[in-house]
Amino acid sequence: MRKRWAGALRALVTSTQPRLPWRRIALAALGTGGAVALLGALGTSMDLTLLFLGFAPSCLLVFALPEAPVSQPTAVVGGHLVSAAVGLGIGAIPHTGWWDGELASALAGALAAALSVVAMLALRVLHPPAVANAVVVCVTGAGWSYLLAPVLVSSIIIVGAAMLWHRFTGGTYPHRSAIR
Repeated sequence: MRKRWAGALRALVTSTQPRLPWRRIALAALGTGGAVALLGALGTSMDLTLLFLGFAPSCLLVFALPEAPVSQPTAVVGGHLVSAAVGLGIGAIPHTGWWDGELASALAGALAAALSVVAMLALRVLHPPAVANAVVVCVTGAGWSYLLAPVLVSSIIIVGAAMLWHRFTGGTYPHRSAIR
């Protein structure tokens, strides 16, 4: 019994992720920081900084794990668009009666998150950071025009920046084996 618990505890603190070379770590950090800075500059000029919360983790994925299926352009752009649309749809439900106040906003955000996962999985565009867009768009009361800017524009900027970055640093993006 004691060995079983020790094994379980060891599994909690032992990383199963592969060790990456320092060059890849440095390039991923620089690429992520640059892309987030670019998006942040756009967010400041458009006063939409809160909506960029889901995009910083997307930058991490496309720069650090460009070979992952969730990092591919279709997943990044499609996941953000689908999740934001779900969030906008849930946010459009009138908040009256029992569906009013802070609890209703929290429940609406949770429902938007759950349904965005269903939609992304059903459409095969899973991109985990996009769930944040569903929640933020839902609880902030964003309008449908946000699907174009900042959601589509930011997603395309991330993918374009990743394609250029990996081309100039010797990497591959989009990753060919992830595309079927």
